Amino acid sequence: MENMNKELQEDRRKNHYVVETKRDTKLMLTFIEFKNRVEHPAATVYMIAMGVMLIGLMYKQADSIAMVGKVIGYIFGMVLVLMGLFRKYISVYLMKSNPQVNVDEEITYLFGNTGIRADKQQEGTEEHLANYKEVYCVWEDEADFYLGMNNDDLIVLQKANFTTGEASLFKDFILEKSGAKYIWKPAKFVNVCKNAVLKAKIRATQMQMAADQDNKEEK
Repeated sequence: MENMNKELQEDRRKNHYVVETKRDTKLMLTFIEFKNRVEHPAATVYMIAMGVMLIGLMYKQADSIAMVGKVIGYIFGMVLVLMGLFRKYISVYLMKSNPQVNVDEEITYLFGNTGIRADKQQEGTEEHLANYKEVYCVWEDEADFYLGMNNDDLIVLQKANFTTGEASLFKDFILEKSGAKYIWKPAKFVNVCKNAVLKAKIRATQMQMAADQDNKEEK
């Protein structure tokens, strides 16, 4: 009986996938860029465009605007452009300045039979992070997976850092275990354009099918 319990415990802790991470500048940039793509996809473009338009307006209306107004307009326009260009780096700086963020912390994520565990070797601790059913969404881009958790945590898994299990098969594994929603969210411009075209085609097909269905019902 004791041997059976031991085997059962070992089976529960069997790791199908192991991913090493380090909360360095690169990982923070990846996290910030992803959050911007998902939550504020057009913010950078808007900020730069508004800044350029404001600078252009100051230049075009130079004769009809007081010197103080022109200076303020130019400064505000430049600030918008610079914030648009460097906002991800500003976010990383603020993240590093947060005392609650452990910079360069190394965490190994273990994907076992029953859930996800986090091994923090620097602290010598291993904790149960979540059950698979707590994963509500899986995003993927060219280089990383992102797991959205019900407790508002977001795990970034770099495909190059899988030490156990094939990264190319991880999507099927995590979706089968969790039943979560899957979203392909490319980062490269070419793939972003391809994804937008594909979504447009799918949307057009859905609209056509809906129109055909309405016509059938009318008949």
